[in-house]
Amino acid sequence: MTPGILAIDLDGTLLNGSGALDPETKPLLDGIRRRGCEIVVSTGRTHSESVRFLEALDLDGVMIGSAGAVISEVRTGRTIECSVIPEGILRGMLEGLLAHGHLIQLLQDVSSASHEYVLLGEASPHPATTWWLEHHGVSHTRSNSLEGLDLSHVLRANVITDGRDLGGMVEEMNDAFGDALVVRHWQAVTDVNSRDAWMLEVFDRGVDKWSALERLLAGRGSSSSDVVAIGDGLNDIGMIRGAGRGIAMGQAGASLRAVADDVVSHRDQGGLTEALSMILDA
Repeated sequence: MTPGILAIDLDGTLLNGSGALDPETKPLLDGIRRRGCEIVVSTGRTHSESVRFLEALDLDGVMIGSAGAVISEVRTGRTIECSVIPEGILRGMLEGLLAHGHLIQLLQDVSSASHEYVLLGEASPHPATTWWLEHHGVSHTRSNSLEGLDLSHVLRANVITDGRDLGGMVEEMNDAFGDALVVRHWQAVTDVNSRDAWMLEVFDRGVDKWSALERLLAGRGSSSSDVVAIGDGLNDIGMIRGAGRGIAMGQAGASLRAVADDVVSHRDQGGLTEALSMILDA
């Protein structure tokens, strides 16, 4: 039976290893949509960082962005709902990160703030940060310190660095704020010249793709059994585990594969076509 919702990740799932859509992807998704299934892109990216792919696939409805921190309209980018980090907790956490001497990227709800990103701190941006901002053309501003900075619209705080620097920060953040915040670290999406870049990212407590999907389901009177989810990353674990059917890409880590109902081939070895065909053949 065709699901009511297909929740699908972007990087490493819809997008191939070169960060592009394959020619066969849109026809497969169109076939799924014709059967009455809503496609909900569920990604760690923002709407502005995803929009060219949403348009290429001719999607509408809603998308889940920033790893579950935002639900927005696909066609307009308008924020429907979002989860900001409480200012008191955020300020204390940022003071701790600044003490490590790294530049912090603050992602803001662009419907409420004048810039999508604030680059906080005196350090120079990591090359992966510079590439990401230039490649996607997202609006950003710079602040050397917390003094006078409006923190009321922050959805995510993250640091891009190499993996050797992250261990201590992750442990410190979890010890100090693990009960109040979501703290994750993993390899960042970059260009081919910055493959050693890793990201520490922090969200408000409870933020993930599945919690956002649950709110969508509740508003529609639907259940988790009506969802098929496909993904490959750490931020996909909740939705792969929670969906009626969870499909992991072949390159996914062991923790994601362990909670999936199905594991397909590597993304660049036909895995996406395999996964979408499974839905069409159900």
